[in-house]
Amino acid sequence: MSPVDAEGSQAASAAAWAAFSAIAAAGAAAAYYAQKRRTHGEPEWPWPHVHARPVTAEEWVLHRDERDVVERTSQWGLEEDARRHAWPALLGVVPHDADADAAKCAWKDVYRQLREQAETWTKDIQRAKERGTGWEPGWQEFDEARRVVRVDVVRTELPERFRRLAPDEPVDLSNIPVLQDHQHWDEWKKHAVLVMRDVLEAYAVADPTTSYAQGMSDLLVPLLAMVAPGKLREEAHVVFACFSALMNFTRHHFLADESGIRKELNKLALVLKTSDKALWQRLNAIGSGSCMFAYRMYVVMFRRELSYDDAGKLWDIILADRMLHQLGTGNTGIDLRTFVVASIVLENKWKILFSCTKSDDMYELFFGLKGRIPLAKVIHRAKALRAKHADVWEKIALDE
Repeated sequence: MSPVDAEGSQAASAAAWAAFSAIAAAGAAAAYYAQKRRTHGEPEWPWPHVHARPVTAEEWVLHRDERDVVERTSQWGLEEDARRHAWPALLGVVPHDADADAAKCAWKDVYRQLREQAETWTKDIQRAKERGTGWEPGWQEFDEARRVVRVDVVRTELPERFRRLAPDEPVDLSNIPVLQDHQHWDEWKKHAVLVMRDVLEAYAVADPTTSYAQGMSDLLVPLLAMVAPGKLREEAHVVFACFSALMNFTRHHFLADESGIRKELNKLALVLKTSDKALWQRLNAIGSGSCMFAYRMYVVMFRRELSYDDAGKLWDIILADRMLHQLGTGNTGIDLRTFVVASIVLENKWKILFSCTKSDDMYELFFGLKGRIPLAKVIHRAKALRAKHADVWEKIALDE
């Protein structure tokens, strides 16, 4: 081999080794961050610059009147301890220019009156059952809602981190009917279940048209974290206020005739049809053009598809994005949730094209997604989908 050939061979080998090293390094980095995310709940990749990080509690408290902090929240979410300060504002419980403590306190009398009404109706209904007397209007609906609430709250999954919310002093809960079969539970869980019961019954009184439907308890769980440590029972009115505000823009998902949720699914169908025609044709071919497989993602706002941490981060971004729209930042009128659902569908495109042959396969696929959704990638794609056909989405919003 001539010196020239040898030199060329060495250069090629060096280039090949450099390429291999780069690929290996990238793979190692991806594996490192994947493991870090599984272990510590970290993002799927390191944020690219110093501002690309969740908003802290201190930052929110100091700058909550500034649009920049809302915009950052809509990009990167919040640190967990910031949600107690930020979510009441993002949900509209605390007006933009109001004192946070005063705004929350204003809900205390409202919640107390609703709880008194719920307790009065409960006693009156029990008395009517025992005596066989007539029922007042609204009692039957409330009694059914109360029955379902008490079944649901004891089987709703609660994260262990809520342990910090229970009062420091033990309270005798042995005579509470909903807890009679659960005396072995830890004190924190008993208190959390009682507050969930009280809040959901109070909401059934406040909004008898919507009342209570399965799925609402899933929406309530993250809102328990809106209270100070050890103050879960004392600050239940804050939880109720946040839940009522959340229901203001999700209650149409729980309409008995399903008209509200079908309207959302029709929007999803349009986004998928516009974004990926081959996928849309496949969905129609297997009988899933109605997008009913995505029903649960809308109703419980991804609580059963994502881990508690990931669902919290997604809620941060959705709520902040909604506030930006209210402030007139120029976002499309279609809620970001629809684009997130569409992004999750597109993330599973190849499974749908090659593995799903009937609508039941779609339900099986989408009911088994927990722990398998790359959240950062899904959010990035969702915002790209919204931006790509902004004129179409804006027209839909104006036509509503």
